[in-house]
Amino acid sequence: MTRALLHSRHSKLTALLVTTIIILLLPLLAWGQDSTPNRGFQPGGSFALSDIETVDTSSGNVMLNLALGKLSPGRGGMSGQLNLHYNTKLYDSRTEYYEDWDHMVFGQPQIIIRNVLMTSDQGGWHYGSGYQIQLIDRMYQFPPEIAPQYPDQATIYHYKVKVAFPDGSVREFFPRVGSTIDQGYSDIRPDGYQSRYNGAYVSDVPYFTNNVTYYTFDGSYIRLDVQHDSDANWWNNPWTLYFPDGTKVTNFGTRITDRNGNYVEWSADKDLYCTLNGKTKSYCTPESYKGQSPALYRNRGDGTFENVTKAAGLLDPANKMLGVALLDYDSDGWLDLFAANDTQPNRLYRNKTDGTFTGSTNLIGATIGSVESGGTGAAVTRRRTRALRAGTGAPG
Repeated sequence: MTRALLHSRHSKLTALLVTTIIILLLPLLAWGQDSTPNRGFQPGGSFALSDIETVDTSSGNVMLNLALGKLSPGRGGMSGQLNLHYNTKLYDSRTEYYEDWDHMVFGQPQIIIRNVLMTSDQGGWHYGSGYQIQLIDRMYQFPPEIAPQYPDQATIYHYKVKVAFPDGSVREFFPRVGSTIDQGYSDIRPDGYQSRYNGAYVSDVPYFTNNVTYYTFDGSYIRLDVQHDSDANWWNNPWTLYFPDGTKVTNFGTRITDRNGNYVEWSADKDLYCTLNGKTKSYCTPESYKGQSPALYRNRGDGTFENVTKAAGLLDPANKMLGVALLDYDSDGWLDLFAANDTQPNRLYRNKTDGTFTGSTNLIGATIGSVESGGTGAAVTRRRTRALRAGTGAPG
């Protein structure tokens, strides 16, 4: 009897414990799953099945997206991030023309078109920060002995622009230049050169001196702007990719900027290897990276701003600014600037009252990464050791 009571009590305690664990885990499970998962059609033309799984609507490839790093959200909740992607894509196709000598017609070989499968380099695991412009020239699909000759349209309209996305998808773009499009091919290169017949052969000559704009036509509403330069190479022209949600891609596909100005910039060929224990990779300290100058914009009073960074004496490419404070350091009635830098000397910019500043690090006791402010700020004192009150400079 006693054994039965003990068994019954033990069973009740076990059931109560399991119930308690389930109740405690429910909030954790709810927290782990985003209350508003990013599902449905995305700006790039893919369909999200979950927060990490998407399907390319044009190819059917499945992509996994794992976030590695993300900037704090700005206004509207947008922020840039670096992802690790997996793409199930295995093959690319390529169109080829060849002469079929086994099935001749009237003693002449037939010209056969075939699609050839090639192993794709866009499948598998890769970092999701790279975008790449591809220029397709269909004249390379023909062997020299059967290549079209002018006035065949293929000799003039033979360029097609595609962009490879980090998730492995590739999208075609049409130029908005009023040019004829023949089977998706144009006579315009991304750098503004145009294919023309000069009386003897077809060659590319300078034509557009402004940016060349391209658009997708698959419902993704993505715009590509390619800048003009002075050389005859299309691949080194700077370009910008614009998404309908305000995100843009620049720096040859290595910088992703959201509509609030937050950005992430990374590329595999410029990745730095840093380690703390000599074995595993770790974050690099700020000394390993280049600085970036702060910027000063003057309000014109008409709803626009003018970049006066250089004219004001604030241009400093080595700067690694973490924050800036406004104060009247010398009590002359004009606000001065104090900049706290990361692993660089903190700097006081004194207002010269003529729209310019003079920067110095030896006028004040500015330290690099003070302990009091968690390694990001500085203690500011006068040479006469008077404490400062921001905006007044009055002694404390």
